[in-house]
Amino acid sequence: MGLVIDLPPELDHWLRQEAEREGTDPGSYLVQWLARQRALVAPPAGWVALPPEEAALLQQVNLGLPAETWERYRELIARRQAETLTEAERQELIGISDQLEAGNARRMEHLAALARLRGTTVRALMTELGIPPGTDA
Repeated sequence: MGLVIDLPPELDHWLRQEAEREGTDPGSYLVQWLARQRALVAPPAGWVALPPEEAALLQQVNLGLPAETWERYRELIARRQAETLTEAERQELIGISDQLEAGNARRMEHLAALARLRGTTVRALMTELGIPPGTDA
């Protein structure tokens, strides 16, 4: 997992409004916004600017489920473990699990494409990026 940021309420509100206006989730919107801002300034000393194709693939690798979905997923897992899950909640849990699997499959496709660009293996790239095997969003 990447960076976790606790935003002040007014900034959180702005971020959610902008993401909704763009038709995306707040996390994706923030990643895109930061990428645009980064393009406006030179990288700090010691940083290497990535070729656009690599940057785009890394951005896709870093996309995940919104925080609200993860929260609900954890709630449903806890209810399943407590054996208090309703049938509707079970179906919801299956739906979120399907989203996770699809997202992880897309991520692996992007990792494989990035590994090909860099002339390395997916496993070596994951190690380089600090992504442990079997990690979720």
